[in-house]
Amino acid sequence: MARVSKVELAYDKIFHQIMTSRFEPGQQLEEKQLMETLDIGRTPIREALMRLEINMMVESRSGKGFTVRPVTLQSTRAVFETLSILENGVAALAVGKECAPQLEAMRAANQQLQQAADRFDALAMVRENYAFHLAFAECSRNEYLIHGLTAVQCETRRLAYLSFGDRIDERTELAEHYQSVIEEHQQIISSLEGRDIEHLREIIDRHAEAFKKRIVDFLLG
Repeated sequence: MARVSKVELAYDKIFHQIMTSRFEPGQQLEEKQLMETLDIGRTPIREALMRLEINMMVESRSGKGFTVRPVTLQSTRAVFETLSILENGVAALAVGKECAPQLEAMRAANQQLQQAADRFDALAMVRENYAFHLAFAECSRNEYLIHGLTAVQCETRRLAYLSFGDRIDERTELAEHYQSVIEEHQQIISSLEGRDIEHLREIIDRHAEAFKKRIVDFLLG
């Protein structure tokens, strides 16, 4: 098993805190406090923060250090515009590729997503949803699309945690939302298997639009 570097460890821990809103949007991240909390030195912490800035999870201002990027209507809409462009690009390539291993990974992730949904485990759902969409991106066999979607998924994981958590709906409504996500994932798999580009594009757009609507309605509410 490959050894995880201190930078990677710091990145993962800070990202997790941002994704789950333990580090809230707009919160200033003090390096000294992070060093004490994570028990990691200043240099790895700083490098991790710079990586997070590249992935647009934090932002820096001269002399003021790093703060967690806010979740705004503008940024949310921009994320979903980008997601639509990239995933439709994946779809256009994927229907012409042989992607049996990726389809199997998507099925496995969706099964794990169902199990997490049954437990109302939002964190596990984010993890499996990410695995599903990463496997979908890999169907394109295009490293630039994969890289682009991986970067966008940093922010969408934060939004997914909000969408799958209990801040928006009660459990009954959440259960319905979970099943809708899982069923749409299955339709994506079926469309890829059938090389049905029109239905694939339709379901990708519907899937993203439902996700965006939940977040936008929450921000407006």
